[in-house]
Amino acid sequence: MIGMKVDGLKALDNALKQLPLELQRKELRGAIAKSSKILKNEIIAKAPVKTGKLRDNVYAAFSKSKSDVGRATYVVGVRNGKKRKYANTRRNRQLNRVGQRYETDGAAFYWRFIEFGTKFMPARPFIRPAFESTRVDVVNSIKTNLGKSIKKLEKKYNRK
Repeated sequence: MIGMKVDGLKALDNALKQLPLELQRKELRGAIAKSSKILKNEIIAKAPVKTGKLRDNVYAAFSKSKSDVGRATYVVGVRNGKKRKYANTRRNRQLNRVGQRYETDGAAFYWRFIEFGTKFMPARPFIRPAFESTRVDVVNSIKTNLGKSIKKLEKKYNRK
């Protein structure tokens, strides 16, 4: 898993903390959502295209479990598969797995073979190079989007 932590934004962070909690979440999440699209589009551009399944399964999604107050997390990657529940069948009851979840192979499960390689084929990474090439652009996008949001809210609340 590749992660990015943005530091050095003390002025924006202080301005953000002066806003009500609800607005902090909304503005931070919006700024990071816009910035995650930059990485998503770069991954799509660098993904090898044979059938188009890999390119179509690249996503950017908000992670509620990894986010907190003053911290918004978006996950950008390739869909693996769907989580399903075991059906209430005789075999599943015997194995005590009724209601438990399992993950199916998605349409583009093979992305990891391309990204990391196998013993039969060399790696042809597309996610790591996309991350490296857009890292500075993503951080700058977060700064500008968050700065614009804070200035807009500052004008709105200073009128009243």
